[in-house]
Amino acid sequence: MICTTPMCTDGKASVDQMNATFNDLVATHPEFNASQFQPTVKSITDVFNATYSFYDPYIPFNPVCCTIADIGTQADALTNEMLASVGSAPIPGPSTQTDPLGMLLVIGGIIAAVMLIREVRR
Repeated sequence: MICTTPMCTDGKASVDQMNATFNDLVATHPEFNASQFQPTVKSITDVFNATYSFYDPYIPFNPVCCTIADIGTQADALTNEMLASVGSAPIPGPSTQTDPLGMLLVIGGIIAAVMLIREVRR
């Protein structure tokens, strides 16, 4: 799997959404059992904070982005669990649309690799 910038940005957005949902449910739904979800929210957030750096999305083909995407998937699942616990509809998953910039980076990387290989063979 090629780890790309959208994986970093989507993973971060998922963790941000999870935290915002938790805080909103605590503030607006008295029936929300915050103590049930708080340890997991904290755990996912802590792992994300230990992994993510503000410059990660700017590094092409950054393997950390795959890890951040996995953390985001966990955050999405927990967000949907929290919403279901109060009878709310789940959030939609991340977009499966192709990111044009990400594709350009992939194509550019392939071209650069081919050019480098040709140069080394001379």
